[in-house]
Amino acid sequence: MSNLLRPINLVRMDERTKRIVMLVGETIEIEIYPNGEVVTK
Repeated sequence: MSNLLRPINLVRMDERTKRIVMLVGETIEIEIYPNGEVVTK
């Protein structure tokens, strides 16, 4: 990500996998795993 502020369009927790998924701006997807690992796509 960058230092610029971007809108967070969606935050959702997948109950099956316990992952938190965030959609930031129009193209950035962030997944946070139960162990705290963060993956940016």
